[in-house]
Amino acid sequence: MIGDFGDRNATNRDIKVADYAPEKWKEFAFAREAFATKAIEQAGGKVEPHRVLILVDLNGMYLRLHEWLTEVGMPIRGGLILSRFAFFQIYDAFERIKKSVIELSDGEFADFEDVTEDIRTTDGEGIWVNPQKTYLKFSPQFDLFYAPAPHKDIEWKLRKEARSGDMNLKRLVKMAEKGVIEVFGKERDYNAYDDFIRKLRANPEYSRSEQGFFCYNVGSKGLGSGLIEFQSQ
Repeated sequence: MIGDFGDRNATNRDIKVADYAPEKWKEFAFAREAFATKAIEQAGGKVEPHRVLILVDLNGMYLRLHEWLTEVGMPIRGGLILSRFAFFQIYDAFERIKKSVIELSDGEFADFEDVTEDIRTTDGEGIWVNPQKTYLKFSPQFDLFYAPAPHKDIEWKLRKEARSGDMNLKRLVKMAEKGVIEVFGKERDYNAYDDFIRKLRANPEYSRSEQGFFCYNVGSKGLGSGLIEFQSQ
């Protein structure tokens, strides 16, 4: 069981849960990093922390993943699966950035993680460190900037407009009750959005988050000005 993700962790009776708890994995990781740092410095090399900040359009990512998984027949009962795909995309961006930085350094930099991996997999034959290299220690953390799901507030405003008896507005209200908002004839399902955010925040690589807001206009014909996500300053 890696990470505290609740329902994403399947129970396996053949393993000791305590040995795979998040705290245990962090303990092992910190021990390897400390040993790798000491080995590099004693060999004459340098370790340089390198933090990368990635800003993600969570609304766009969520909607596109939801659309894709729905098209292939995947049932969406919460934000778990959506959040895992989103995390893999974010982490892949980290890996691509790290690879580019090292490749463009003209041999000056090496990947600190390669040393920790050598420590993890060595059979007692030791590890090799290049004393001429600066080993970049990338910190795979991400900040989340997002607006909370808007469908509840939109539903309330649609109900007010639907008092006129307009059948289309009543249809839009029923959709909004299920978390689905129609924007210019295209459906956006926000039913799993809040859970999607919670699951992303459960990742150990998550650092912090800041909430913004959606800007929209609900009128006699429904959602009139589209749905635009704005972030707070």
